[in-house]
Amino acid sequence: MSDAQLEILASRAGLAVDWIDANGRPQKVAPSVLRSVLTGLGHPAGSAQEIDASLQQLQQVQETRQLPPLIPPTSVSVSIWPIISNRTRRARSTSRMVRGSPSSWTPRRFCRG
Repeated sequence: MSDAQLEILASRAGLAVDWIDANGRPQKVAPSVLRSVLTGLGHPAGSAQEIDASLQQLQQVQETRQLPPLIPPTSVSVSIWPIISNRTRRARSTSRMVRGSPSSWTPRRFCRG
């Protein structure tokens, strides 16, 4: 069984096979651990045939998968942040975002006494 094919499968499944740790030392996941994790994720990797089948399955899924359409927001919910003055606790101001298109978003300040 080829460890290279196993590493390719792990990478395509989104697993990091090797990395540099916080101390600057290179680290690598053992093949037995990769097989166990991949099997747990639903990609059997116990033999060369299973690895090939899992690679083909992943390739088919990735070729047919499409991202959902992007729907930009058309309005913004009102957010209020109270700000308490250092001189007096009674003076407060809030900031609100005005609804509308992104080009017309402007912060507005209101003072309360």
